[in-house]
Amino acid sequence: MKKILIIALILLFGCEKSVDEQIVITGSETMHTMMSAVANEFMKRTPGYKVDVRGGGSLQGIRSLLENKTDIAVSSKELSDDELQRLEFNKKQLEVTVIAYDGIAIIVNKNNKADKIDLMQLADVYAGKIKNWKELGGSNAAVEVVVRNDNSGTSAFFKTYVLRKKYLGDAVYEKHKNQEYVTSAKIVSDNNELAEYIKKHPGAIGYMGMGSAVVEHGGELKVLKFSRTASGPFVSPTPESVFKREYKLNRALYMIYKPDQGLKVDRFATFVLSKDGQNVILKSGYLKSALKQIEVKGTIE
Repeated sequence: MKKILIIALILLFGCEKSVDEQIVITGSETMHTMMSAVANEFMKRTPGYKVDVRGGGSLQGIRSLLENKTDIAVSSKELSDDELQRLEFNKKQLEVTVIAYDGIAIIVNKNNKADKIDLMQLADVYAGKIKNWKELGGSNAAVEVVVRNDNSGTSAFFKTYVLRKKYLGDAVYEKHKNQEYVTSAKIVSDNNELAEYIKKHPGAIGYMGMGSAVVEHGGELKVLKFSRTASGPFVSPTPESVFKREYKLNRALYMIYKPDQGLKVDRFATFVLSKDGQNVILKSGYLKSALKQIEVKGTIE
């Protein structure tokens, strides 16, 4: 009888699997690869934790946080007070931390002859006013505009600062604040769909974070040099050019969570901002937030 009891206890506890402490991260497609790399390094260094990184877009991340379906939201833009109000969320309920800086890359088919574009040209392309690549130094071919969907923080940022020209000041922005993307624009759900579409369509143009463009799709797409003015200088997006403030199409990347969620979220947040976490971010093709002397302008206020 005693042996049977011992065997039963061995079977009971021997078959029991340890349960990892799970952290769910939801949001920005731009930040997905970066956060996956950070999560993998965190799990490697912190046994007993499982980090599940999901996409869906910046706004989806915030909605999931509001509905208690995620522990952390990641966003490629800071939410405005109007957006928070629409989401019925109080800003005081959120811990918002800049974890990296990003340059938005303007991407085209690798066989496109154009190699640069300025802010006014880019705005006119996305408004449907420039329709042929020969106006941009390319071949005599139609321009095909590709945009991310409404959940995308990158799309919202691009619409505000490029299409509606907020980079040129509030007075200019007021004149263009109702400008919309050209109605013929192809809408895609994430960066992979965007990249695949542009690879197959010689006249297509799109935008994505520089890490996604260079690290994930480098060699498969062409990244145009950018300037806010027609006179230049025209610069390619890299961590170095963002650091030196030479690449002017840039923004901060955010991690957002509710305070007092417990040790697991605090532990992960601490790692993200640590030297080791920030080095993973840099290897992913983005600029570290830990460089305090950096002031990247153009984030939504």
